[in-house]
Amino acid sequence: MRISHRYHFTFLAYPRTASKSVREVLDPFSDIKGVHPTKRGRKHPFAQHMPARDAKQVFDQEGWDWFGYRSFCVVRNPYARVVSLFNHYGSMRTRRAPGLALIPRLKALVKYQLERPLSFKEYVLGLEKWRGMTMPLHEFICDGAGNRLVNDVLKFEDLAVELPRYLHQL
Repeated sequence: MRISHRYHFTFLAYPRTASKSVREVLDPFSDIKGVHPTKRGRKHPFAQHMPARDAKQVFDQEGWDWFGYRSFCVVRNPYARVVSLFNHYGSMRTRRAPGLALIPRLKALVKYQLERPLSFKEYVLGLEKWRGMTMPLHEFICDGAGNRLVNDVLKFEDLAVELPRYLHQL
């Protein structure tokens, strides 16, 4: 997530859709940067992959007008996104999880060392589709009543063309 009060935009980082790259592009223009969910708190209320409804709730608490900011995210072919999630799962088994706070990092390391690796089929069949990294797009960009909270959705596959054009508009 990135927020700019000067340029009035909010970028919601939908997982596994080039969100890290887009966040890095937006960094020089952002006043607020989301943190890893384990580091979220009063001082840092915005998380990296925070859904729109949760971000809007923080906006409301701060007295900011959510609809006064142009909000956007990036989507990706669903199959390619699941493959990316699976590869991320595999890399978490060998990485030291540098973005996590200490206790969650230790828990993740123990978890991944104790469980056997899943096949792609096992991984896909075991996905928890309504939370975290695997949250469906409509859950990520809509409020509880199904009202869309995000102005624009850019396609990952067209990002090289769409993102510069979009940022120029901002």
